[in-house]
Amino acid sequence: MTTLVTLGLAELIARTQVPAASFDLLYEAHPDPELGVTLAANADFEFEGVTTKLAPTRIRTTAEGYREPAVLLPAPPGTRRLACLGDSVVFGWGVEALETFCAHLPQRLGPGWDAVNFGVPGYNLTQTVRRFELNGSRFHPDAVVLIVNQNDADPPLSASRSRWSRAADSSALLRWVLVRLTRSAAAETPTAATPVAPADVPSPGYVAPLTRLAGLYSRTGTPWIVVFTWPAPAALVRHTVRLGAEVLDARDILATPHYTIAGDGHPNAAGHAALADRIAERLGVLIARQRGPARSHER
Repeated sequence: MTTLVTLGLAELIARTQVPAASFDLLYEAHPDPELGVTLAANADFEFEGVTTKLAPTRIRTTAEGYREPAVLLPAPPGTRRLACLGDSVVFGWGVEALETFCAHLPQRLGPGWDAVNFGVPGYNLTQTVRRFELNGSRFHPDAVVLIVNQNDADPPLSASRSRWSRAADSSALLRWVLVRLTRSAAAETPTAATPVAPADVPSPGYVAPLTRLAGLYSRTGTPWIVVFTWPAPAALVRHTVRLGAEVLDARDILATPHYTIAGDGHPNAAGHAALADRIAERLGVLIARQRGPARSHER
């Protein structure tokens, strides 16, 4: 009996410190083998983070599986549409939907603009681009913003989870234990066992998907910006420029405590506003160069 009482108290304490389970609320399996998993459609729940407990934010997704606000399909005549691609930064980890930089950008770009948030937390760059290859053409974007983070060459996010991971959905105490075991295992992994590419050779995990994304717009003249949030290798930056992208450096924003969520590192509401300001300034210049009316979406 004493053991049960102790475990019960430990569970209650863990629930005050550990985020509520959200994996099955946020994700669903996808039949495309390269994608594997995507955002759940028509989700509606309070999100508290995964390993670090955050202030709850409302997560709602559209019937197409994108974070709100929703946009019309097809776009109304005269509408110009922005596509925001990336992982948790684009999705808006720890902030409300209307606080994301993607939601801010249409207001900064001027009348007639809307935006689609393609962000999926945990995606690597290959999954980000693949999702856009499968679905982006339905939205006919007139401009594209891609956020590239240091972890974008990591292994892909998967819909499959271990038996223990699924069991942890019903126990905050077990989630607490699993998180700490995972961190411990990662800390004890010898870094020497991980091959490191030369500084002047960008990882294929970045190069291949960037090249694929460039191929989608090489003939259309659609402006696209790649925003690096960490000191990216110079060779990767040069490759991105050669692909025809406009490159933007935002590492100072995510390195500023005032702009990030304490103990987490993702941009907070102020950080998203700062990202929107920087992106809109550069994107506005690219759009002005086009000097044309809103493109027709019936193509």
